[in-house]
Amino acid sequence: MDKIDLIRKYLIDKKLVNASEFKGCTENEIFSVGAKQGIEVLPLFYRRFMRLMGRSAGQFTCGLSCAYEDLIDGGIRNHLEQQLLFYGCGGLSKDAFVYRSDQGVQFYFFICDEDDPVVRYVWPSENQFPQLDGIEIIVSPYRFSDFLYKYATDLWDLKNLSK
Repeated sequence: MDKIDLIRKYLIDKKLVNASEFKGCTENEIFSVGAKQGIEVLPLFYRRFMRLMGRSAGQFTCGLSCAYEDLIDGGIRNHLEQQLLFYGCGGLSKDAFVYRSDQGVQFYFFICDEDDPVVRYVWPSENQFPQLDGIEIIVSPYRFSDFLYKYATDLWDLKNLSK
């Protein structure tokens, strides 16, 4: 059982997601998502995530733009690159893959150089919603699989706080 399996098990055990809500992607769909962003081979743990829950993961991915349907047209990367250029941050490297957007303001990506790459994200400076003063590119202390696990456990904590 790898880390992605453990995340799936955690979500089911904590009753955050029903097992039937997980819907994955085919290898061809995963390849297509990478190809739309110019990536020939996506990292192992990301491919594993997409195989298990790339189309749906119930509440775990609710409200996030990270599913196959959100990524297949490549628009998420284009949108981030436009923002980076607008704020004078340059563009993304060719081996960067943008895998998630929250409300078109926060973006998450990694460099496709390892099986379990470090997550980077782009965040509005000083949380100036909706008027953005600028953006920050932050290198997270987490690798992709650890970032997903932390998101799952945070989701569990939030669900219990609202009771």
